[in-house]
Amino acid sequence: AGEAENPSQTIPKAINQVLYRILIFYVGSMFVLVTLFPWNKVGLEGSPFVEIFDKLGIPAAATILNVIVLSATLSAYNSCLYSNARMLFGLAQQGNAPKFLLHIGKSGVPTRCVLFSSALVAVAVVLNLLLPGKIFGYVMSIAILAIVINWILILFTQNRFRKAIGPEEAKKLGFKMPFYPYSNYITMAYLFLIVIMMGFMPDMRISLYLAPVWIGILFISYKIKNAASKKIAG
Repeated sequence: AGEAENPSQTIPKAINQVLYRILIFYVGSMFVLVTLFPWNKVGLEGSPFVEIFDKLGIPAAATILNVIVLSATLSAYNSCLYSNARMLFGLAQQGNAPKFLLHIGKSGVPTRCVLFSSALVAVAVVLNLLLPGKIFGYVMSIAILAIVINWILILFTQNRFRKAIGPEEAKKLGFKMPFYPYSNYITMAYLFLIVIMMGFMPDMRISLYLAPVWIGILFISYKIKNAASKKIAG
């Protein structure tokens, strides 16, 4: 949103496309899968998509899907690296991250932010070597909980924003959340349900144990930074 030339048009379009793509590629693919294969037997002997392609007479199905998955993974990693570097740069501009991350390369890329993010990925690779078969599940559980927390905060912030501007100003908004405020509360309830379900999954519980520690560190860091800023201002 901060870098778009025309955010009032491109951001709503991007948001709507995410919804369409989820319906097509996730819901749509599941619909096709269960219409071609018994739902209670899918995935028992391997990838359900590989099984379907094998049934259709495509012996190279596993290789094709591996190429697709690797391409999608690289694309997702590239997107995450880009967004993470931009987020770190924005935090550094606000004074919420170290100032050395403000360095911009000749091509206009925040190179130190990219290198810092890449270094953390390298740590994940090392951990995967030390804990093969386990670290992926741990990282995924932490990532899922982080996404859930982010979305809860987004919904909470949006709710406070709508209340702060009042109903008259809300009518002037160009891109509103449908069925507000009910959609806000329903979505929050769904996200809290995901957190509860994670508590019943052994591989997901580690994120529930780490989340309070991480949030506590962020809260204390914010208080220390806020106190330092007030001291400097005073």
